[in-house]
Amino acid sequence: MCLWTMISASILISIMFRVLKSANYIIKNNSFVKINREKIRALAEKLSKEEIKIPGWDCNYHFFDNSWRTCEYLFVLDSLNFCFWAKNAKEKWQIQYEKNKNLNGYFALAFSLKKAVEKKIINFWNLKRSF
Repeated sequence: MCLWTMISASILISIMFRVLKSANYIIKNNSFVKINREKIRALAEKLSKEEIKIPGWDCNYHFFDNSWRTCEYLFVLDSLNFCFWAKNAKEKWQIQYEKNKNLNGYFALAFSLKKAVEKKIINFWNLKRSF
């Protein structure tokens, strides 16, 4: 069963904004987690001096259009990456990927989002940003 038959796009958008809103509150009000900007700067400097090998992109499961939209897709995917956790192994959420192949977990979510974008069920990049 496809994710989009279980959750409407408007509900998904509402959930995404609630996640962003609560994360914003945590970022502004936390007292236990701090970002060490000096370490980030040092890591960025180190990485700028190294040759970085970019891993391959699996377009079978992921949306890709060689633009900033791919980053938006990944942001949404990573924001929802927790939503399919099963209480036990027998309740895993899954979709039919090919005639004789099912996907579950991360790849099912990635593929479902890709198809939703391709079929214009949802358009992440035209959402009103209120945060």
